[in-house]
Amino acid sequence: MEPSHANQPKARERLSGYASLILVAGVIAGGALAALSAEYIFRAVPTDISRIGIVLDALDDENLQPDIVAFGNSVAMASFDGRILNTALPGNPKVLNLATTGQSTVESYLFYQELPKSVTQIVQFIDPVAATKMVQINPQKYNAFYMLGYRPDNRTRAMLTEIFEEPMQSLLNKPEITHIFESRWAVKQAADFIG
Repeated sequence: MEPSHANQPKARERLSGYASLILVAGVIAGGALAALSAEYIFRAVPTDISRIGIVLDALDDENLQPDIVAFGNSVAMASFDGRILNTALPGNPKVLNLATTGQSTVESYLFYQELPKSVTQIVQFIDPVAATKMVQINPQKYNAFYMLGYRPDNRTRAMLTEIFEEPMQSLLNKPEITHIFESRWAVKQAADFIG
């Protein structure tokens, strides 16, 4: 007796349905895994603004507890030596240089909410050109902050949206999945760095 060919299309349809279900489940699982591991992957990828993560980690380290912190761009990063201030000031306060490449005053302000209670003084380096105009944060840099685990508190959000209004509000309110998708710039930059 020959096998019935009438049952083959139904079997293919069932197999096709299962394959589609497995494909959809795989895509969802892959997306969830990417979302959960995005911050760790982002930290591992070298970029020209990787120091933002180092600064956030330093501010989160309970063992550091600085008395004085300095913020600013690469000029401050290269010229401000906290060790000199530490030895020159009475009581030898712990001083940290938290400047990053191209750090604007707005970016410095993002770090302020992360300062430990031990901080009694802030040294803020300001670029003379930037002092004459209000510059909103670069969306790519905010993406780096976000991907490194930074989330602005209510006070920071209120201050930034009051000053910069709608453009800043849109940036601060982006969904997490959008930030993850937009962080692909870091992979390209790492590939350029390696190659």
